[in-house]
Amino acid sequence: MAKPGYLLISACMAVAMQHAAALTLVTEDYPPFNMLSGEVVTGISTELLRESLQLAGLRADFKLLPWARALFLARTQPDTCVYSAVRTHEREHWFQWIGPLVADDIKLFALASNPVRVNNVADAKRLRVGGYNGDAYTDVAEKMGIPVERVTSDAQNLLKLHAGRIDLWPAAGWGHTGRCARGNAAASRRC
Repeated sequence: MAKPGYLLISACMAVAMQHAAALTLVTEDYPPFNMLSGEVVTGISTELLRESLQLAGLRADFKLLPWARALFLARTQPDTCVYSAVRTHEREHWFQWIGPLVADDIKLFALASNPVRVNNVADAKRLRVGGYNGDAYTDVAEKMGIPVERVTSDAQNLLKLHAGRIDLWPAAGWGHTGRCARGNAAASRRC
């Protein structure tokens, strides 16, 4: 089960300090924590990491990738770290965890124009829920028995929500706010 609301950094900084190699830090597009500004990865989590690395005298290349790929690379490539990840029981043994960076809650969002109300898991099971590959919130919903339509990127869920192809979108409050602000989609609400 996810430890609700903790966006954590999983890093290999100690290994890099021993080898003096540059790290590769991978993440997803998840504003306001991680995002592109022009061609530079930035955001709250990214800037915290940049400052920490500088204080430690370490070098790193930052890459924004699809989330499932970022997780895979961090698990399989040396000196590669993933950040802004939700810490779950399943992921616990995958990484050495550093954090938390922030606390947040998993929520279900619907369009403000959609009158749907979710009072329990049974209500959510009857609705179309969008999620994405590698996402802990999607995994939690599925473990609760909620059918989820997965896509490769969370940004696609906001488009699907506005197109009426899904009714609900699981997201963290901060992540939801950042994504909606970018997409001029303030017309969503928590269920």
